[in-house]
Amino acid sequence: MDSQTPGPSGLNRRQRNIFEAINNDMSDENDDFDISHESDETVSSSDEEVGRDDDVDLDLDLDRDEDWRLVTPDNERDRPLLVPAFTVRNSMAPKNIPEGTEKPIDFFMLYFSNDVLNSIVTHTNTYADSFLTQPAIIQWIRDHPSSRYTKWPEEAECFIRDHRLERERGHAEYDPWAKIRPILTHVNNTFKTYYTPSQNISIDESMVGMKNRCVFIQYMPNKRHSRFGIKKFELCDSNGYTFHLQLYAGKELDVQHVEGQAFVVVEKLMRESNLLGRGYHLFTDNFYTKPKLAEFLFTNETLLSGTVRANSKGLPSDCSTKLPVGQAKFWRKNEQLTVAFREKKSQSKNVLLLSTGHNAQMATKQIKNKEVTKPTVIFSYNSYMGGVDLSDKKVYHLASERSTRRYWKKIFHNFIDIAIVNSHIIYTHLIKKTNRRKFVIDIVEALCATQHPDAQPPQRPPQRAVGPAGAAPVAPIATNRLVLLEGKKEKRCFVCSTPAQRKRSRHWCPACKVGCHEKCEAQLTHEDNKFRITHAEKKESTG
Repeated sequence: MDSQTPGPSGLNRRQRNIFEAINNDMSDENDDFDISHESDETVSSSDEEVGRDDDVDLDLDLDRDEDWRLVTPDNERDRPLLVPAFTVRNSMAPKNIPEGTEKPIDFFMLYFSNDVLNSIVTHTNTYADSFLTQPAIIQWIRDHPSSRYTKWPEEAECFIRDHRLERERGHAEYDPWAKIRPILTHVNNTFKTYYTPSQNISIDESMVGMKNRCVFIQYMPNKRHSRFGIKKFELCDSNGYTFHLQLYAGKELDVQHVEGQAFVVVEKLMRESNLLGRGYHLFTDNFYTKPKLAEFLFTNETLLSGTVRANSKGLPSDCSTKLPVGQAKFWRKNEQLTVAFREKKSQSKNVLLLSTGHNAQMATKQIKNKEVTKPTVIFSYNSYMGGVDLSDKKVYHLASERSTRRYWKKIFHNFIDIAIVNSHIIYTHLIKKTNRRKFVIDIVEALCATQHPDAQPPQRPPQRAVGPAGAAPVAPIATNRLVLLEGKKEKRCFVCSTPAQRKRSRHWCPACKVGCHEKCEAQLTHEDNKFRITHAEKKESTG
């Protein structure tokens, strides 16, 4: 071994093991192969899954691509930008909206139509039928006391395992999201039916917050609203409209690919959303952005821009060299552009971006009464990358989720929230701008007012009137003469208050001169508490 061979000091454990293996092989074979500091050849290792279930590359020189050439804004000022044509018309606009769709409930029902409600009713009844058949099974066991020695029929085995006849884990046709698959398919189809996204779209992760004991639970410390829950990948427009989403069941059930999980997620979302090959510009963070992905998307007439990790394969060899504050550096390889920029002194590393839709240009903008100069790709990234985060923010502030142990219920409520956000975006685009809280309240009031023409209102049991012991119960008398007190005044409720617990009401009866809740009006009695009188009788007796 030559004296110039780098030793294991300063390397991590995996790199030291690689160098030791090379040294052993070279000593056994008495080879004259030399590894020097000046050599461009170094050792690369296999990918290793850590953190976010993605491939993390060792920072070795073999992962660098020497085909990159250094460029400047002056070199690329007159360079034509080779981008695919954007073939979509009327982008960032609703479509296929039926005539007469004017109210908030009408827009919401575009996503949760009667077909969804009928599906919920069908599955609810099926679930109820499973309880009705339990006595029959118990009776069968009583009639066959030797059943422990007798093989049960296959139908019974399926029923015991799951009444929906789902495939077991490990089966070739096993679907981890079988319980929620019909709703997931429906919302994805409707999201694409009624809206066309703009040219600038983004893909990022989101969470359905929950801490149940479930095999799908993930932990993402960088998520502000929900760090524990079921992870999902969303494709969103820059205005927060969710166009397509997919759930993540874990790396054991994930499709394996030589380029890693990020490549599979982006490729699947773009294909299932029918946006691949139409000239869209996709923005991603450093979890997804890779030179191989950029090459694949550009081949399929789709642009890619996003932050990139310094240890990703195929980047320029000197892109991680620390730059002076305010300075940018550009590298070009065919259609791909790598940008390194250091904005503040507090930044210990350069910000790295990879783009197939920008040239090496700088731009100056007025931000908070201060002129800021950055590469144009950074301004574009900041403008169009936040679609998923914007959707999460809107969902979080007016979430309809409820406490439950069933993971599929959590997912279902999350789908409702996303549908409300999407319907609000379409409503403000077509009808008028309105507060989202008011929009949600209008939907809730419309749903509560909806009643089937054949449905009968529920009958409440008669309430026992307050009176002498042994007296016959008197039917409640509702006079609807309570008056709201002025300002913030309150009076003690004459009906439900006790000496131990005083309850106050914002309403009172001017005839009886006492406070009373609206729900207690039917039980309002005379002051001596011996018999019931109406408001009119009270007024006559005091008149």
